[in-house]
Amino acid sequence: MKEAASGVGIPVLGSGDVRCPEDALRMLSETGCSAVMIGRAARGNPWIFAQCNELWHHGRCTPPDVRQRFALAEEHISLCERYFGSAKAHLRMKKHLAWYIAGLPNSAAVRSALNMSKDLEEMRRILRRYKDDLQKSGTVRV
Repeated sequence: MKEAASGVGIPVLGSGDVRCPEDALRMLSETGCSAVMIGRAARGNPWIFAQCNELWHHGRCTPPDVRQRFALAEEHISLCERYFGSAKAHLRMKKHLAWYIAGLPNSAAVRSALNMSKDLEEMRRILRRYKDDLQKSGTVRV
């Protein structure tokens, strides 16, 4: 790709296997591409774009804390409900919430409970209870 990027007179975009800000920075430096496209890595982690920018400009990046994850998940539920209505939002949010909680303690059991939830209100209760449990356990600062 480095030859392609330097041999053409138009911008070349890098794509694929970008899972974290470090991957994006590595792609830029190793390939000489003009920009990096990020797709799946943004699911449940929309902060990745700001993190890439922070890493590029400051040599470090700050991951979102659990409080930010839960706040955005709750906002996402509300926006999805407003746009699609409760029933459709409930179905759509199952996969999105799984991405928001991925990697947190006991997330598999919570994901299962979210998938079995009957409606958005139950989904919200499960998330609130999970957030409270994380805070009480002290494993993750919420």
